[in-house]
Amino acid sequence: MGRLLSIQTGLPTAYPANKQSALASKPWLTGFYKTQTSDTITIRHDGIEGDGQADLINHGGPDKAICVYASEHFDFWRAFLNNEQLEAGAFGENFTTVGFLEEDICIGDRFAIGSAIVEVSQPRQPCWKLARRWECKTLTPEVRRTGKTGWYFRVIQPGEARAGQSITSVADGLAPCEWTIADANSVMYGQSISPERTASLASVAALSQSWKNELSGRL
Repeated sequence: MGRLLSIQTGLPTAYPANKQSALASKPWLTGFYKTQTSDTITIRHDGIEGDGQADLINHGGPDKAICVYASEHFDFWRAFLNNEQLEAGAFGENFTTVGFLEEDICIGDRFAIGSAIVEVSQPRQPCWKLARRWECKTLTPEVRRTGKTGWYFRVIQPGEARAGQSITSVADGLAPCEWTIADANSVMYGQSISPERTASLASVAALSQSWKNELSGRL
């Protein structure tokens, strides 16, 4: 059992360029900056009410309805970035959790949070926006290298939830765990890769379609 430590939501907003930063030299539209809420939130199949993404090609959608990050990682990133201000939502996640790590969570695991039921669909793939947000060009590759990526939930049963609630496993007859988030990261980012492992991961029924497409393309 884990716990939903905090919830963050936010809609795409335009931000000006910062000419003092090479990583922020152009204006950008992003939903990365999210605000913590103590309100009860509505969880739908396409995400959380009041939340949104600017890049709908690479973010959001049913397979990536809710972005999740483990609070246990923040001490590591505070030291890496030399920034004690990092807190829940720092990585643009909707749900900040306690009690789960990438080594614990499996593709296809289902959990009850409030009245909603969610399913793990894929690891989060950190992109350039994470580096821009914290003005650190090595941040994105370091997230990939360490495997501290977070993951996504798809929504199986819409419902309502609020920060502080338990996250409990739902035993519903699904097949035993085949791939943890950590294992999936090792294949995607080349740390433990072979055609056999790539094919095995691509065949996992609960894996998001975008990951299936990318892995199948490699084969």
